[in-house]
Amino acid sequence: MIRLFRLNEELEEARAYFLEATEPHVFAAPDGTVLPYRLYVPPYYDREKRYPLVVHLHGAGMRGNDNRLQLYYDPRENQMLFAYQHYEEFLFAVPQCPEGIMWSSYMDRIFPHMPEDPPAHADCPENRISKAVHALVLEMADRYGADRDRIYATGTSMGGAGVYELLYRYPGTFAAGLAGCGVSDPADAAVLGKTPLYILHGDRDSVISAEHSRRLAAALEGAGAEFVYREIPGRDHDFADGDDGNAIFGDAMRWVFRHRRGD
Repeated sequence: MIRLFRLNEELEEARAYFLEATEPHVFAAPDGTVLPYRLYVPPYYDREKRYPLVVHLHGAGMRGNDNRLQLYYDPRENQMLFAYQHYEEFLFAVPQCPEGIMWSSYMDRIFPHMPEDPPAHADCPENRISKAVHALVLEMADRYGADRDRIYATGTSMGGAGVYELLYRYPGTFAAGLAGCGVSDPADAAVLGKTPLYILHGDRDSVISAEHSRRLAAALEGAGAEFVYREIPGRDHDFADGDDGNAIFGDAMRWVFRHRRGD
């Protein structure tokens, strides 16, 4: 049975639990990029079964190479993933982005200055980290016999931008995505719209304005995409930092996990 924590009161205990429940690994991408990651495998993993696979991308504050901080900093998002074990077992990996780079080449170009006339995502060549994440996903799917029709990308802040990056670069890989308080080019909507997408943002976000998600949502609607945009009233960048945090993520994850690639 997966334990759920009261994260405001039991934060240190939650951190210790998530570190113990995941194993540290290091992935070497074909181009030599090294990507530390934590991996959760269901306790009664059966090689004959086909499990869903999730890759979760953390925010900018957890970058490094200790292979701990991406879980230790704030496990709320990882609790969201663990909580889903009450409904279905799945594999998930939480890679750690190195310092000095971001999951998304687009965010790398515009953050933190957020220019009024930003470059187009199409003019931002893919960086080595998003390539490594995608290679890791494929390698894990092969190694563990994951269900190729149920691979999901989730993340918040820099990780939310990373979800958009993965769906933009590899629209045929993922069954659905969950992006919280991220940023992407609204011109990407035609490509992003090929993958079901759940977007979360606090309406008072002072780090990445909710206007970014609003513009993307409008573009996705114009493209006829399958998506949900949920704006959390009165919340800043930590939009799920409250007693309703598990419910916010729980609603989103149940929506995400209902999808299969090609549906």
